[in-house]
Amino acid sequence: MRRFIAIIMLAVAINATAQLPASAATGAPRVFIVDGHGWGHGRGMGQYGARALAAAGTPWNLILPKYYSDIRLAKTAPRQRMRVLLTHGKGVVVKGDLRAVVSTVGRPIAVTKRVAMYFWIARAGNATVIQVARSRSGPWHKVRTVPPRTVTITGMKAAGIVEGSTTRWYRGTIELVPSGRGLDVIDTVDLDHYVAEVIPREMPAWWPIEALKAQAVAARTYALRVAAVARAIHRNHDICATTACQVFGGYAWTKNGTYQILESRSTNTAAFATARYIMTYKGRAILAEYSSSTGGYTTSGGVPYLAPRPDPWDASAPLHDWTETISAAEVHAAWPSVGAVRDVRVIARDGRGDFGGRALRVQITGSRHTIRVSAASFVATFGLPSDWFRLRGTAAPRTAMKFTFDMGEGTHNGAVPYLQQRLHKAGYFPKGIRYSTYFGPITQSALQAYQRANHISATGYLGPKTRARLNATS
Repeated sequence: MRRFIAIIMLAVAINATAQLPASAATGAPRVFIVDGHGWGHGRGMGQYGARALAAAGTPWNLILPKYYSDIRLAKTAPRQRMRVLLTHGKGVVVKGDLRAVVSTVGRPIAVTKRVAMYFWIARAGNATVIQVARSRSGPWHKVRTVPPRTVTITGMKAAGIVEGSTTRWYRGTIELVPSGRGLDVIDTVDLDHYVAEVIPREMPAWWPIEALKAQAVAARTYALRVAAVARAIHRNHDICATTACQVFGGYAWTKNGTYQILESRSTNTAAFATARYIMTYKGRAILAEYSSSTGGYTTSGGVPYLAPRPDPWDASAPLHDWTETISAAEVHAAWPSVGAVRDVRVIARDGRGDFGGRALRVQITGSRHTIRVSAASFVATFGLPSDWFRLRGTAAPRTAMKFTFDMGEGTHNGAVPYLQQRLHKAGYFPKGIRYSTYFGPITQSALQAYQRANHISATGYLGPKTRARLNATS
């Protein structure tokens, strides 16, 4: 489930040359202008709408019914736990604190004594090997080789999963479960602690508390519904830790030697103030989907409680309206069988809202063939913010994009890859790193290098002086 959230409000304004509809342009369009609304799939709660409602004084229990139809609020059973799939690999390095115990089938294999230890658990053919060291760099000492069975790490306040220069810290019990030729790394954690660690990954912690509470109930409900399905088919975990489910980043991380708590007082308050509350439909937890911005109208989730509904509260979202460009060459590269691209148009919509609603199918006409593809495929191919869009053609390429708002580290927004692209073009964003919607340390470092080269204070923050410089050299 794609969900994106803008941590610092940002928009990108684009000045365009005159355009004609694709079908009326003189000759084949070289560039297609894509106008759209919203960010994400648009099912269920719109996070920006929830924010606006909360800012206007609406409590969380009245925000949720504006997005989910015919629901009831109920309390789930106490002391529930979630099994969260963190990662999968052939070998995993785990850092345990002074009380960590590594065991299998209930029998201890290794324990920490006086100092924190590193454990390297890895698959080796039909066996699992456990090694220990006092340093990430070793030396490593093998303590046991066991048949491929679950290895459990317990007893610690927190366990760190080490990946390169980053260690993510998790509460609860860590299990390493044989899966294929590798290991599934699973964190078993209390449900409300799970929710507390999801909220700040899915919604900015500084947003109004009632919006955070609505997010807490939606996240808890979604988790329990997904877990019920996973348990029914006997999966070894209840839910994943990525945007494919809900982002679960642990409660802290150590990155390049710097320790940072990822939870916050506000999001913890939201989680525990709504403890055990979920949304139900006919007595069952609903699949409480949500996305950043609905664009002004939610779309059907195929079930009664995810019925389409107007969302006038979304108007202030940074990507309530957006514009992108796609060249005919890019379309040809994605579907070369059509030949030279002559026209691209939406041929089916859901009928709700601007442009006739969200796109369902797209027709691509070329010199050799005409094909029809799903709007979902078109969106995924070109990384569009949502499936609510229209296309216009122009014989001339667009003028450059202009940055109109500030942003800094921690931002998740569809405009971030434009900044990364501009920094890459200027020679500051690393080669081989994929553009993303996240303004993380790599983007910050690249921006600082750009600022130093242009005699701007190297804050790593896209402020007025840096924006003016980027816009002037676009």
